[in-house]
Amino acid sequence: MIDELEALANEGRRRLLGRKLMIDEDRLLSLVDRFRSAVPAEVRQAHRVLDEHDRIVAAAQAQAQRIIEERGLLDLVEAERRRVLEDADREADKIRSEADHYARNVLVELEERLAKLHASVRNGIAALGTDETSPSAGSEAP
Repeated sequence: MIDELEALANEGRRRLLGRKLMIDEDRLLSLVDRFRSAVPAEVRQAHRVLDEHDRIVAAAQAQAQRIIEERGLLDLVEAERRRVLEDADREADKIRSEADHYARNVLVELEERLAKLHASVRNGIAALGTDETSPSAGSEAP
């Protein structure tokens, strides 16, 4: 349309004096009407493009926000995972320590009972005296 307007100006006749130009009024008015019709359509198209741009930007921002939130959630999950593992390690160490302490106490008690039993056996042997006919007469008991 701009080219047509320029062609209309080039086809117009100049007046003898001044910079005035005579052009075809009907063609000029027709072009003006077409400009009026085209401009709102172009404006609507520009609005559609801007709306689409805004929609794309909003979607990108929403996606970026989701990614940031997911990353934050992943960081929280990782921190919780580390905390749970540390708690489990501490609890396992505590259980191992308590089990070792219990086993040590049981073994000490067993050693004491065996020592008493061993002493009772020696005392019984001593009380019975030595028997020269027994197979272990010449050797010491282990």
